[in-house]
Amino acid sequence: MGIVQSDLFEAPWSGLLGQPGKPVSQQPPQGQGVAGPQGPPGPKGPIGDKGDTGSKGPSGDKGVTGDKGPTGDAGQDGQDGAPGSGGDLTSAELSQLRALLNVMEVQNGVIRYSAHMIPTQNATYDLGNAEFKVRHLFLSDN
Repeated sequence: MGIVQSDLFEAPWSGLLGQPGKPVSQQPPQGQGVAGPQGPPGPKGPIGDKGDTGSKGPSGDKGVTGDKGPTGDAGQDGQDGAPGSGGDLTSAELSQLRALLNVMEVQNGVIRYSAHMIPTQNATYDLGNAEFKVRHLFLSDN
């Protein structure tokens, strides 16, 4: 029957195996001298294989919606839209009215025009009437 060293303490009555109260591993083996100093560590071993990637974890809860940001500056004014239908005027009448407004100006009760005034029919239209007469006509010498 052999005696094996271990980290167990010896029983107090077994003085035959070494010093009582010390683990056997800390005592020199019988018949041998004290152990020498510990040697330097050995070289580092190779890195092991990388393990598999783990499965994706669950998604977190949705965050709180942030505050509304400030309103931006107003953009430039757009171009004017096309004129409307003009009520009861036809498109031809509307064109004539536009042409008239392009050559006439009314300011402080005075009508100024920059085009000829030619009636569409001969001897049909008047300037003034019996109740509202034209005071002066200024005609050229031609």
